[in-house]
Amino acid sequence: MRRSGKRFNFGRLQDFSNSFKQCNTIFLFSVKLYIMKISEIDIKKSARQFFRFCLVGGIGFIVDAGVLSLLHYGVGVSPILARLPSASCSVVTTWFFDMYFTFGRQPTSKKRAFMLYTLVKGTGFFLNLAIYGYLIQTIPFFAAYVLLALVVSTGIVLIFNFTLSALIFTKT
Repeated sequence: MRRSGKRFNFGRLQDFSNSFKQCNTIFLFSVKLYIMKISEIDIKKSARQFFRFCLVGGIGFIVDAGVLSLLHYGVGVSPILARLPSASCSVVTTWFFDMYFTFGRQPTSKKRAFMLYTLVKGTGFFLNLAIYGYLIQTIPFFAAYVLLALVVSTGIVLIFNFTLSALIFTKT
């Protein structure tokens, strides 16, 4: 006789746990890089950049959450799979604003700079996805409210993304 309902897949939990540990190592490395460069940082400029980064990130978050909601609640796509196009839309949206508004950089090769930006944001996305997946797979509250899981994971990854972006894209 078969039971009704879903069985919990502990293998997936282990995968998310391993991904989370790997992303945590990357995060700690970025913090170490940031601390090493702290003596070279203009605090006022960094605070202004961080404020602008948060504004641009807010726009990107609205795009991310909107596409995620549309795909998950409107179309019925799983919340993990819906994050791929939602995050991609967010990266494209924030690219221009971060380059010109946040970091004041006008790259000579827009294609190269966009690829580098995508690499930085992609790294942050996988960290974000690991945290997001962990939350919705292990905590029933977040499984029911996937947008709150998105808020938590995005907040955690904010510092990581800003650190890498500031190190790479700030004019010297």
